[in-house]
Amino acid sequence: MLTPFDWLRRCQSGTELLATLTLLHEHAGPEYPLSSAPAEPPYGALTGPCLRCWVYPRAEDRAYCTFCTTVLNEAPKNNAIIRRLSVVWGYANCIPDLKQDRILGHYVLDEQRFLLILPRQAVKPWLQDLLLEVGLDMRGLLQIFPTLGAGPTIGMGDILCRAIHHEAILPRTHLWVRFYSAPHQLVNPRRRSDEGILSFEASEFLCLMDMAEIFRALLRPDQQQALHDLLEVEDAEEQAFNWGRFTRQLDQRAHDMLANWQFRQWPPNKVKLLYELVDYVLPPRGY
Repeated sequence: MLTPFDWLRRCQSGTELLATLTLLHEHAGPEYPLSSAPAEPPYGALTGPCLRCWVYPRAEDRAYCTFCTTVLNEAPKNNAIIRRLSVVWGYANCIPDLKQDRILGHYVLDEQRFLLILPRQAVKPWLQDLLLEVGLDMRGLLQIFPTLGAGPTIGMGDILCRAIHHEAILPRTHLWVRFYSAPHQLVNPRRRSDEGILSFEASEFLCLMDMAEIFRALLRPDQQQALHDLLEVEDAEEQAFNWGRFTRQLDQRAHDMLANWQFRQWPPNKVKLLYELVDYVLPPRGY
């Protein structure tokens, strides 16, 4: 019979994952769901199991079992919010408090592994609260990545399996964070690792998010885009000329920020990471 985590691995999209977490929470228990239902015989010419889980019998006049039908009916209700959510897969020496209002769905696999879904802009406050709660006592790895739309070749359950595959890659001497800006990066994270924008200590990652907050607060979206386009100019003289024109349009605080950070000398990979993190933060109060 399928375990709750088996159901999570059958999710093809982020909407299905959130719907499944919600259903498992509403019907908590190691025996749920369908524990008493017999497995359907193998697929044949006249009958066969559910076309989604391939284990349980189909509901009457349907192609899917009762649980799969419920998941597929509930999943579209999450379409409006799913693009703004992130998944955190944790592998650590302890399980933190997962019953918070900002967490929209969670699952504890065992004494060391947990899964949660929360809004992207709640990742930073959640991580801050986590470090305040556990301090240096928590050691392991947090993998943060966006949800995935349904695709023909790889699903959300496959991405979770890739996260498990990578979970023991770093020594459990600190609390580490691996940040993926897109789900497919978990399939082959080598390029991101080579660029130095994949793995961080948790406190270092929070500092980077603080910088993204300030960056977002002091530069309007159009200024952020103009700066990004400016840094992609390959001709050094043209870039220097446009840099002067651009900085003269900024207010004093934004000008001082770029000067103090020596932003123009940043390597492209660091700039790339900053722009990725902008979507995960809100401007701090007072800016």
